[in-house]
Parts: sequence; C-alpha cells; structure tokens
Amino acid sequence: MSANPLEQVMKIIRRRKELEVQTTNDQLAQRIERELVRANKGKVAYHWAHRDMLVRVAWQGPEPKAKSKAGTRARSKA
Repeated sequence: MSANPLEQVMKIIRRRKELEVQTTNDQLAQRIERELVRANKGKVAYHWAHRDMLVRVAWQGPEPKAKSKAGTRARSKA
C-alpha cells in the first residue's frame, strides 16, 4: 500500500479521559481506529456526515476488570 501524502494527522487534543485526533482524510481516521481495536480491543462507533465527507470515529477501550475482594484463603487439613 502506498502512502498518500495528503493523509495527515492535523491535530491531537488531550482532554481528561479523551484523546481527539483530527485527520485530513476519513480513511486515515478509520485505519487509526482499526489499529486501536486490534491492539487494545474495545468498541467503536462511526458517525458519518456524507455531505461534508466527514467521519467521527469514537473508540472506547475495554472495561477494566474488577479486582476480587475475596483474596486467598488458607485451607486447613482436618
């Protein structure tokens, strides 16, 4: 696959629990999302604005696993 010089990341904005990546091309946004899902799992949602050739890709990482409060128990031999 050849690289398109017009596909670029324009801006990365960090917020508290969010990261916004603005790209020049909708296909680049989709490729970034696919790599996030491949590496980290999670859920993805696409929001298309066809008239403006715009896509918003929202990725949510997997829920952290809850820690067990049960701890380890010693077994006694009776």
